[in-house]
Amino acid sequence: MDAAGNRLEQLRESPHLRRVFNHTPAQNDAGEYIENHFDFRNFLDEDVTILLDLGDLRPEAQQAVTLLLLSNLWDAVQVRRRDGQTDYENLTNLIIEEAAPVASTRLVSEQLLPQGRSFGLSMGLVMQFPGQVRNRSERAYDEVLNNIKTKLIGNISMERDLAESLAHEGLSPTELRNRVNTLPSGEWIAQLPSPAFGETGPSPFSMKPLPIAEGHPESDTPLTEMEASQFESVTLPRIVERTQRQYGLSAESDTAADDGWGSGSDNSTSPEAETTHSESTMLSGSPNETSSDSTATESSPLLGGGDSTNDSEMSASESASESASSESEADTSPVDAGGVSVPDAELDRRGLSRDDARFLQDVLDVMNGAADAQSLLEPMSELRDEYADLDIQRLLDQDLLAQASACGRTYYTVLPAGRELLGERLAVGPGQGDIGERTPHKVGVELLRRWLQDHKSVTRVETYYEHDPETVFDVAGFDDDGTLVWVGEVEMASHNNDAPIGDYDKMSVVDADVVWAFNRRSFAVETIDTLADADRLADNVSGRATRSFAGIRDAVSELDAAGLTTVQSFNHLDETYNE
Repeated sequence: MDAAGNRLEQLRESPHLRRVFNHTPAQNDAGEYIENHFDFRNFLDEDVTILLDLGDLRPEAQQAVTLLLLSNLWDAVQVRRRDGQTDYENLTNLIIEEAAPVASTRLVSEQLLPQGRSFGLSMGLVMQFPGQVRNRSERAYDEVLNNIKTKLIGNISMERDLAESLAHEGLSPTELRNRVNTLPSGEWIAQLPSPAFGETGPSPFSMKPLPIAEGHPESDTPLTEMEASQFESVTLPRIVERTQRQYGLSAESDTAADDGWGSGSDNSTSPEAETTHSESTMLSGSPNETSSDSTATESSPLLGGGDSTNDSEMSASESASESASSESEADTSPVDAGGVSVPDAELDRRGLSRDDARFLQDVLDVMNGAADAQSLLEPMSELRDEYADLDIQRLLDQDLLAQASACGRTYYTVLPAGRELLGERLAVGPGQGDIGERTPHKVGVELLRRWLQDHKSVTRVETYYEHDPETVFDVAGFDDDGTLVWVGEVEMASHNNDAPIGDYDKMSVVDADVVWAFNRRSFAVETIDTLADADRLADNVSGRATRSFAGIRDAVSELDAAGLTTVQSFNHLDETYNE
């Protein structure tokens, strides 16, 4: 039981897993879902293809998620039949790659395979060889051989049972096995079911596959470099973003609901706890201020009969018991670090101080634009210097914090693990921020906002402007008539080398001027080279023009590019607009 409890505890402690397994989408009075959800019933009668890629999960997690999805699909097709829909216009075709571990489960071998066709469900199991199922379950192996009527077999070492299931009067099992063993690559033996009741099905025959689909890297007509770049930088991210938006849960963790973990504190402690364990009292106010006031209750002899000595001993015993109890409670009570609650035990386990937790919260407040937080354009060193027991390296080593520079100043970013520790989330949405955004990028957006606000043709500026469901601009400027006249992008170095191409493409299609802001001149030149290599720009910037942002700006103005009107540097914007 302890082992099972430890595994369940992991679900409780992980905010991501807790959200997945606790999520119940809200419904309106008509029973219609008003929150993100994924339901196979919405697609059974549609002509669609749904791809579920579980390749990045560990084998155990793959099987767990696969069985969960199969269970949901099985429920969906059963509900469809229960509702009287038995004339299936569109057959539901389920194809599972590397299916041996799944095919051997009871859900597949005892329900989906033998009963699926009655509910309009067709199953396709792709595996190396059927013996993989036999190694796990003899019954599942029998179901695979007897209930799968269409078999496609390549060059494998055939076991006797499979050969016998394919043999016929004109071809013995031994001859069939010899034939399969000599199949050339790309040729298959096919066995098809009877076309109609009472008719004999065709004998197994050999066949060749269709040509590789156009666009595949190994086809005769693979994608061109530009098409591949367009797919990787624009099309695929849009598909992923749309799927996340319509069917997914936010990657950010909600404030945890567990007591003492990411939940708000009532800023109160018992007098006993303050007396016996003052170092675990709730902290608030200024970073160097610790509440150390203690309240003591004076004891007095009990009134009435009885020996006063015994009474004193009893009182002392009770006091010691209460003290021990209070100390135990204080050890596990949350520490309110400047508005954020983090358990003492968690801080101790990580080797963190309360100042570490306070600093993380202060940085996140700046990132989220909290009302009482300092400006993004103020040095974060001022925050850092307020804490005596702060160890930046400790936070960096635990991947709770990231450090980078912009405009000659050091900036910090609270990483997902840090936000999870705090039980907080990064503000995301129009006017707030972007998913996974780091502080230097936010600094660039604020500088670009001020630059656009100062532009003569612009009367209104919006940050993180959602132009359409699939397009968000870092900044957008509008004129008196509300017409979009400027869009802007803050481009930062990242591991995605094709990101600038996607940014260019989304801005080139709007009827507006386009400004790009860069933190480093070298990356500005690199980005322009990337766009030129992808045929987005007529030429790159080279020679003396690369020695300064002014030279780059002049060279860009001569390109007459739809998605690149001008460039700005963080430093120049900071000198001009950070007053």
